[in-house]
Amino acid sequence: MTDVIQAESLSLDMIESLLSESRTRGAYLPVIEKFFESGSLALDMSAEFPGKTAANLRNVTTQNADKVKNHPQYKVVVKGKKDDAHVILINLDTLARMKQEQ
Repeated sequence: MTDVIQAESLSLDMIESLLSESRTRGAYLPVIEKFFESGSLALDMSAEFPGKTAANLRNVTTQNADKVKNHPQYKVVVKGKKDDAHVILINLDTLARMKQEQ
C-alpha cells in the first residue's frame, strides 16, 4: 500500500490548511474569463497558480482559454528556464488595438 494519510489522524486545522493551499478543479477557467473580459494585455499564469510546472500551466491555460465563448485571439508563451519559467497568457486582440492607438 502507498503512503496514504489517514483522515482520522488529521486535525481540523491541518485539513483547513491543506484546503487553503490547494486549488480545486476548474479554478483556471474563471481566472482566464476574467482576464479576457478585462481587456488586459497579459496575465502571468505562474503568479496566479504558483507551484505548477510550466508545462502543466501551458496545457491547462490553452485548454481553458479555448473553452471561453467568443474568446479573443491569444497566445500562451513560456518565458524562462525550466525551474524559473513563467507562463504568460497574451491577449492578441488587445495588443493589436494598442498598436493601432500608437
